[in-house]
Amino acid sequence: MNERRFCFVPAEVEAFALSLPKRPGMRLQAVHEYNHADGSPWWWIARWKHPENGEKMPIPFHRGEGGSFIRKMPEIPHGARPLYRLHKLGQYPSEVVVVVEGEACADALECPGYIATTWPNGSQSVHAADWSPLAGRVVVLWPDNDGPGLEAMAGVHRILEGLGALVVTLDVEAMGLPPKGDVVDFLRVGCLSEIGALPVKEWKVAA
Repeated sequence: MNERRFCFVPAEVEAFALSLPKRPGMRLQAVHEYNHADGSPWWWIARWKHPENGEKMPIPFHRGEGGSFIRKMPEIPHGARPLYRLHKLGQYPSEVVVVVEGEACADALECPGYIATTWPNGSQSVHAADWSPLAGRVVVLWPDNDGPGLEAMAGVHRILEGLGALVVTLDVEAMGLPPKGDVVDFLRVGCLSEIGALPVKEWKVAA
């Protein structure tokens, strides 16, 4: 009997993720599930990474009408891509939301008890996402500590302010994160007891 590694997704989803073609030496790190607002599965991302050179290869797939898996994102009816853990945003409408870059970072904040989300397809796809579920909410932005990460969160900041959200951005340099460091790196060396105690960065956002 084969031991399952990703028990939070159905066995057939894990099996398909493991069967996907990838570059030699890569290992499957995670299978991230995007959901509809009611919690039902929408699509998955199999995240492959090479343990030596750090090369990453995220592969999206969804279940087609006939039940078979299709290696791409599904068609989004309204065009804008939904946020990760969309159903959680609806379940906890009054909670502070932490926006991070990448599904692994959002998952890492679930264990300490935070409501966290991200957008699909990386730092260049901020404006392709549907940010309306965060309209009027209190939001903490936690960027990766690099140029693309900071630029992406600046874009998120502008979008959310336009939606009437109260937004603050964490100062990742003051938090001691290494270059390119993220939430996972921060939690690897310490615990997170209160996100409100972390340093905040002032942003000059154009009106």
